[in-house]
Amino acid sequence: MAEENKKQQAKQIQEQEEKQLVYIGPTLPGGKLKCNQIFLGTEEAIKNEIREVLEENPLVEKMLVEVTDLAEKKQKVKTAGNIYNKYYNDIASTADKEE
Repeated sequence: MAEENKKQQAKQIQEQEEKQLVYIGPTLPGGKLKCNQIFLGTEEAIKNEIREVLEENPLVEKMLVEVTDLAEKKQKVKTAGNIYNKYYNDIASTADKEE
């Protein structure tokens, strides 16, 4: 039980730290979210800012990466068979249906 509490506290602290996240998914219709859009703030504040988009397409959250990981994750988006490539294509296919 103590171990679980420590993990939960660590997660809360991590969510409270200021971050720079970049959305590496496809641009969504209606200007809801653009590819390479940068967000500054706590993880909680960023998710709150794009809450409506996350409600419509929860996979968007998986495509928010820290700036320090940007080059590596962008390469994975381009690599067929990689999970980021799948997320990108899944988001793109649902975005096409919205247009």
